[in-house]
Amino acid sequence: MTPPAASLDRDRLARFLEKLDAPQSTVAAGMLAARWRVTTFWGPEQMDVWSLTLTRRDVRATFGIERGLSYGIELAHPGMRRPRPGEAWPSYEQVWLVWGRRTGVLPRPFDPKLLPDVVGYAAWPKVTDWLATAAKPADFAALDALLAVQREHWSAEHARVPRILTPEERTADVEQAITATHPRRRWTR
Repeated sequence: MTPPAASLDRDRLARFLEKLDAPQSTVAAGMLAARWRVTTFWGPEQMDVWSLTLTRRDVRATFGIERGLSYGIELAHPGMRRPRPGEAWPSYEQVWLVWGRRTGVLPRPFDPKLLPDVVGYAAWPKVTDWLATAAKPADFAALDALLAVQREHWSAEHARVPRILTPEERTADVEQAITATHPRRRWTR
């Protein structure tokens, strides 16, 4: 577990930040500089596994490395639905997509495989502030719908008989998920 902030091993933390992918390292370093609280920090463990969790207000950001590879930034907020077994908390990229559409930063239509570039990652203070202070239940429902759509897309493309989705289908599904006033549900038999 994490020692008190005064005894946090800064050298080990610096090694962790160097191992993260550049955008994630920039976000983590920015959060630390903005005095986000370190709630857990451990590693390296067997197979080069590390984890850093930072919190501020109601937002929790978790950065991780497994087998020497960054696995992204997970964001959590009490307004979000708790993940079911086998699911994860939303990634920064997914929250960024919902934030971008809800605030008008992202154009309509947009490529749903779009990931934040350097500017998108630099927006982390705005994204996390929005998540902590301005996100409404409809925004959390949109995020949940986006996660469901992306799980459906992944399942379709990785099925025994894969179904390749066109960019238009992907865009329509994601746009519907993010902008719908009620969560989208697909009934399957």
